Amino acid sequence: MTPEEIGAIYRERNGTSVIQLGDAMLACRRELGISQQEMARRAHITPGTCHHHESVSLSTMRGDVESGKLAFKEARALADVGFHHGRNFQPDERLPEIVALFTSGRLSSVYVEAIVRAAKQNPAAQVDELVKIAFANVKKVPASWQPPKAHAKPAVSTKDLQAHILALAGEIEAWGMGEHSEVERLPVLAAARVLDDRLHRLALGATTANGHAEASKGVGNRRLALLLEEPRKVLAGQEGLAI
Repeated sequence: MTPEEIGAIYRERNGTSVIQLGDAMLACRRELGISQQEMARRAHITPGTCHHHESVSLSTMRGDVESGKLAFKEARALADVGFHHGRNFQPDERLPEIVALFTSGRLSSVYVEAIVRAAKQNPAAQVDELVKIAFANVKKVPASWQPPKAHAKPAVSTKDLQAHILALAGEIEAWGMGEHSEVERLPVLAAARVLDDRLHRLALGATTANGHAEASKGVGNRRLALLLEEPRKVLAGQEGLAI
């Protein structure tokens, strides 16, 4: 099998397992006598991809990955646990016991990187010590901490809301009958536009739910619309002011 064919299999993912793919990469490289970098270049994959597949294939985790006890993402991280002597890599003797932490369900996969880091930094530590070291660096939540309570949305009575809107409409109408300067009118008009927008959205949502969206056009408070469209009254002494 050529590097190009292996690259095509990797991209198509046609049922070939990661172990079979790693075996094919190893066999191809040994037959052609090429490096992982050359293999990756010819297969149009990254050197890291080649390294991960081959390292898992060469490890004692082959059966765990094939059976689904260990995810490939976990296995490729655990496969790097060991010692580097020049260009040669010597697997860590603790690896089978470390792998058992995750295949047995003792630890979740989220702690893989923490265990690997602890194993590399403490080559003489026992596996139980590695677990303690890994958990010592995990952020802990104080025992007294309580999750914040979700604030319940205040219940709004339909009748109270209706009475409030009607009362507000009366106040707006009464206020609009008087003469007010531009400085006084602008804040009220801005607030009125916000209320008008909310009312139009409410009306549109109700009519859309009934399948009559077209009927919502023009729905609104007539008094409010007249107030918004009413031209500004110029008071005495303000004729020269710019609008």
